[in-house]
Amino acid sequence: MLRSNNNYNEVLPHREEGSGLLQDAYKIDTKFLGQVVLDSSIEGLLSDIDRSDSLAAISEIYNRLCSTLCYDQTTFLSLNDGAKLKHEVDKHRDPRFISQVSIDRNEVICNDFSVIFAKLALSMFPDISLSIRETHTGMSNGVMHTSSIVDGTGIGRLEADPLASFTRSDFLRARLGLLPIGLRSANASIPPDDTYHKYHNWNDPGNLDRLLETIQEDIRSFELPAVEAASFAKGALRAAIGRVGYNVGVSNYERDNNIISTYTLTDLSNEEISKVSLSEGVLRAFTRDASDWGRN
Repeated sequence: MLRSNNNYNEVLPHREEGSGLLQDAYKIDTKFLGQVVLDSSIEGLLSDIDRSDSLAAISEIYNRLCSTLCYDQTTFLSLNDGAKLKHEVDKHRDPRFISQVSIDRNEVICNDFSVIFAKLALSMFPDISLSIRETHTGMSNGVMHTSSIVDGTGIGRLEADPLASFTRSDFLRARLGLLPIGLRSANASIPPDDTYHKYHNWNDPGNLDRLLETIQEDIRSFELPAVEAASFAKGALRAAIGRVGYNVGVSNYERDNNIISTYTLTDLSNEEISKVSLSEGVLRAFTRDASDWGRN
């Protein structure tokens, strides 16, 4: 268990209801952390970080992890399957599994990110206080979203949550060259979303072919991993065509160990106007008569 479960004294003295979701914060379970042995390639991320400025160092640890790690594809595809999702989340809570995460084996979810972040932060600054926050997702299987809270001299109180949203995760933003938004002072407001600035200003939402070409170019040039690519395409499409009131529905499934994402575009009257698929970084639109419309 990532959270301390010895007694109720480990529970921080408040329960929060930010954004309408129940949240609990707990002191981190140091015994659990002791069971995790980080891969040398992950520990190596600390090699040249200056310790003289603790806030800058913690921020750099966070940024390097976000640039190195990506969201687990199997878990992403299990989000609508309660039993399978619980199995995947439990796997990512296992210290033996977390110990295998490396630069080359870099798929994680919120649980193992929090553990790895805690291990690296504590190895550099042993006197800081680390807690975890569990946000109730409302899923019937009891799966909760995990993030971190850091307290320390020279740091203040920071919250670290790179995966609050797939379409604006710091895993994605780091690869786009944007500043992180998931590491911030406690109770600070979330900054305006600039992830899709280019697409919010898209001046030709009716030219779907050009839009798809541009999204595909970004996916390839930024070398987005599978989940981040699927999330980016969703966010970019919504930003570009949402300006004229169109909607984008999304479904994801697996084929030959790859994520296939299908985006259904509907107009103001909820009439379907097109479908777009993303597979291995390639975006293409279907016509209503196409034999491969949707999942085959």
